[in-house]
Formats: sequence, structure tokens, C-alpha cells
Amino acid sequence: ITVCLGHSSADEKSCISAFDQGVSMLTHAFNAMPGLQHRAPGPVGAAINNGGISIGLIADGIHVHPNIAVLLQRLASNQLVLVSDAIAPYGLKDGKYPWDKRLVLSERGSCRLENGTLAGSTVSLLEACKNLAKWSGEPSSAIWSATVAPRFVLGEEKKLDNFLIGQSLNHLLRWKMNFEHDELSWQRAA
Repeated sequence: ITVCLGHSSADEKSCISAFDQGVSMLTHAFNAMPGLQHRAPGPVGAAINNGGISIGLIADGIHVHPNIAVLLQRLASNQLVLVSDAIAPYGLKDGKYPWDKRLVLSERGSCRLENGTLAGSTVSLLEACKNLAKWSGEPSSAIWSATVAPRFVLGEEKKLDNFLIGQSLNHLLRWKMNFEHDELSWQRAA
């Protein structure tokens, strides 16, 4: 079981206490929580300062502005874990869909309740990885945040070599960044 802190108005002191009691990840950084303030670091500042807390980021350009996503990557690259926040309309065309007992409007990657409240995303984890790579110009870091970092959250504390050595090439991907077009792509290694 991985205990995460998210959608919280907890102050830095409360977050530190939660981390001391076993919370190991901050979910949906900056969403439904105080931002990173110079006099009140809040959950994001507490997690960055701790250094051992994983920080989930929805890199869709809606939940968190691209410049802030890049800033978070630069401040805490080893802690950053990309998450999709995809909900039921994922993979469907834009429109209104039943969600829970409410309707959600899916439009250009975001999902909102009828009152305008952000309710999720339809951006895939692969698209989030491509976004972060494009915004930051650091594809290796974005790929790490989408592929290796989640394994550490789940307790798979193997060395990186153990994820690669002895694996069939059919199970591995080769990533390529086209900086001219700001495009990240992948293909099977074999």
C-alpha cells in the first residue's frame, strides 16, 4: 500500500508530519492544494524539501502550466512521477459524458463538471511524457518520470540495469526526440 497526500490544504508542518508517518507521494501536485508560496511552502514545497517524497504531476498543460511543470522538473527531477489523471471519457471524442452521478464535459484533453470545475483529463501518460519532453527540452528526464520513477513509488527499488539486462528487445522501447519539431516518439527496440 502506498499512502499519498493530495487535494489537501495542509500546511508545511502538517505535510512534514504526514511524511514522517509514512506518506510517500504527493498526488496531483498543485491541484486542489495551495501553490508554492514564498512564505508558505505548502505540500509541494514540503515534498521538494524532503527529497524522498515522490511528486505526481499531470503534464497536460491544463492542470499545471507548462512553465511550472518544467520548474518542478528542474527542482525535483528525481522525485517527479508523471500521472495521467485520465477519467472515463479517455479515448472518446469531445462531448458530454455521464461520470459518477454527474455530467462531465470533455474538451481538448480536459474534463470539467458543468460548473467549470476541473475534473480530470483525457491525456494519456504517453502524451504527458511527450508534453514534458517538449516543454523542458529534457526528454530523458521526462521518460524517466513516466517509466522508472513509478516503479520506485511501487517499491521496485532495483537498479536501472535490472530493468534492462536480460530483457527481450521485444519488451523494450527506443525513444527518440526530434528537437526540430519538438516531438518525442518511440518504437520497439527489436
